[in-house]
Amino acid sequence: VYVLDHCAVIVPAGSSLTIPAGTVVKVAGSHDRIVVDGSLAIEGTSAAPAVVTSLRDDSVAGDTNGDGATTHAAPGDWGWILFNPGSQ
Repeated sequence: VYVLDHCAVIVPAGSSLTIPAGTVVKVAGSHDRIVVDGSLAIEGTSAAPAVVTSLRDDSVAGDTNGDGATTHAAPGDWGWILFNPGSQ
């Protein structure tokens, strides 16, 4: 499990980011985001999905934030994935 917390992941033009099958990325807050100027490939399969979700989402990879049942995933929990013009 990878956690984005208080950050932006930026994929520059001419670069690529691959999230392999079976990978879980949990995003902590509405200020956290992925900005793509290059290429983003999310390579999940039905047997091994690649998931980008809220840090509060205990249904994927368990209770990553360690708060038990105190929080639950909801729309707006995390920022966005932005594909800028020319990105892939």
